[in-house]
Amino acid sequence: ETIKKRLETFNKSTLPVLKEVQEMASFCEIDCAHPIEKVFSVVCEKMDTMFKANRTLEVKGHDASKKARVFFIVGGPGTGKGTQCASIVEMYKYKHLSTGDLLRAERKRPDSKYGAMINNLVKEGKLVPSELCVTLLKNAMNKAIEEENASVFLVDGFPRSIDNLDAWEKVIGDTFHISTTLFFTCPENVMVKRLLERAKTSGRSDDNEETIKKRLRTFNESTMPVLKKVREMASFYEINCARSVEDVFTTVSAIVDKVQDITRNPFAGTFIARRISTCVGMAKPNVGLPKPNVGMPKPDVRVLFIIGGPGAGKGTQCAKMVKDYGFKHLSTGDLLRTERKRSDSKYGAMINSLIKEGKLVPSDVTVSLLKTAMDNARNNEYAKVFLVDGFPRSIDNLQAWDKIIGNTYNISSTLFFTCPEDVMVKRLLERAETSGRSDDNEETIKKRLKTFNQSTMPVLKECKLLAPFHEIQCAKPIEEVFDSVCAVLGEAV
Repeated sequence: ETIKKRLETFNKSTLPVLKEVQEMASFCEIDCAHPIEKVFSVVCEKMDTMFKANRTLEVKGHDASKKARVFFIVGGPGTGKGTQCASIVEMYKYKHLSTGDLLRAERKRPDSKYGAMINNLVKEGKLVPSELCVTLLKNAMNKAIEEENASVFLVDGFPRSIDNLDAWEKVIGDTFHISTTLFFTCPENVMVKRLLERAKTSGRSDDNEETIKKRLRTFNESTMPVLKKVREMASFYEINCARSVEDVFTTVSAIVDKVQDITRNPFAGTFIARRISTCVGMAKPNVGLPKPNVGMPKPDVRVLFIIGGPGAGKGTQCAKMVKDYGFKHLSTGDLLRTERKRSDSKYGAMINSLIKEGKLVPSDVTVSLLKTAMDNARNNEYAKVFLVDGFPRSIDNLQAWDKIIGNTYNISSTLFFTCPEDVMVKRLLERAETSGRSDDNEETIKKRLKTFNQSTMPVLKECKLLAPFHEIQCAKPIEEVFDSVCAVLGEAV
């Protein structure tokens, strides 16, 4: 009786509202008179179609200017920001606005009331008043929206100070969405060399050695401190520019692709987005292991498990990811080595003994150290993506993760670095010549490899069930391996 009343209420009250819902957003009708798995298969297909179509769920009357997104482009003079922006414009058709170019144009205008002041400040290597910079930026962006229908802006050379950000808040506010910051880094001697080379053809009065050094000093004093604040505002990527233009752009384009995916799909970069089309028929993980996310994951922090035998080169590749992508690298091995050296550590002697035997440290200890390190990095460094290197090494590791961390951090992906055993042994013996590590001797190395094969290899099956899984061949030169890593990172995060 009650069931019939509920159905009657549904037909009278809910069905009429569907017409309104259809006008507000994409709408899919699904026939559910089928087995659960078949219905869910249709659901996955519909969701995949919606995301690929990049349909925007929005109510009519939304201010078009608020759709415009901004990339802050930060880096010292001579890092190559302008060159990279030009490549981004060519590939992605974004609108490039350089605060330097806007100021140069303004100071050349014969009727500009700011021209003389800007000239003097630039010669001294000092910063122009922030409100003037931001006003010029706002005018240029509004013009580009009206005349060119621009929707994504590369704001090059901004912010250069906390005062810049305060002026942005005052003059622009939330009119434009700050999407991402790209921070281009480069050794100072390389920047000076590039600028002096540019001076031969640029005709710019500020391209001389004295002014260049003043500009670099101003950048270090005023701009570097602003980076911490910028990290809090949007996603942040640090890019090493002491490489060829093409190599730098390979990194840049991978990042831009990732940001575009996240913008198009609010689930992008998370576990659920990549499971939509593959989860039907997936085997269930063992009881007590972390469960695949089926609801909205934690949006701001993600974890990549980094697995590979000793000597596979995990640490080297993680260091390159940190440099190019700004991820936070946590090595379980490093955490354990630090812990065993602490004079007041209750685990020190036990860890030393186990490592000499090539055995694994109790999982609860390893995961507790990981959680503490991640919490600290998240709170103090605003870290958003963690590379957990050397984890998981056993089923017990995963069970401890579920017990101690649970769903506090999203398991975004697993990168598995593979390498022939003879190559790993050779690499570790070479490392032993300079590392000073007591576990870098042939006997211990062979024990570690045996432990890896017995304990870690079986865990890979479970990792494949938890999140996207990428196998990377490491018996190649470091740069070739990193090319493979970059190729999968767009999917991995």
